[in-house]
Amino acid sequence: RAKNSHEGVNRLVSGQRSGIPDSSLRQGYMYLAHRYKRMNDLRAALRWYQVAHALVDDKFCLDLWSWYVENDLANLYNRLGDLEEALYYHNLLVNSLSYFNKNEWLSRECTNVSKLYISMEQPDRALEIAHKGLNAARSQSLGQGVLANAIQVAEVLLEKDSLRDVVYWIDLAAQCKGRALADKAAENQYLIHKAYARYFSKLKRPAEADIHFAAADSCM
Repeated sequence: RAKNSHEGVNRLVSGQRSGIPDSSLRQGYMYLAHRYKRMNDLRAALRWYQVAHALVDDKFCLDLWSWYVENDLANLYNRLGDLEEALYYHNLLVNSLSYFNKNEWLSRECTNVSKLYISMEQPDRALEIAHKGLNAARSQSLGQGVLANAIQVAEVLLEKDSLRDVVYWIDLAAQCKGRALADKAAENQYLIHKAYARYFSKLKRPAEADIHFAAADSCM
């Protein structure tokens, strides 16, 4: 972890217990943080999410509220540009969702973490976590999860200029369109065409790339 900057939060937590179970306090501060997030006061939201995080008993597996606390913490740090702190909480969430067998959420989370690793120029870790998400989605036949993570695998391979298997992963994503979420149809089509376009651009086949770039633009 890059830094340990939560001493003030820990002092606040120690003064707030007053006989109330930590699990109840954690939920209360989570709701308070949600309120500030809806008001777009990100710094205040971050502070109360940190308090909620400090109250979890198991700092590795967390609990069933992790999707609503640590996930939001990671996303807030990402929005505020602190990618290392974002990654810290994202990885905690991956541990938690794996432990509690929340495969649908795990699949979604792995897609997000893979994208973060790409932005931090760590393609090998990005590929590893995308495959983890793919396996989680496959374990419960989650069409949207398979599609999203297959596309993410293709995107990572494109970043690495490792083109041999890119079409396999894009084709796999395309095969899942019928089992994916209906409200994601346009976005899924966009991602598939964009991946094909990047692939053909890498191969220096501009005519085919342009067809897919145009198709992608028409989806959004």
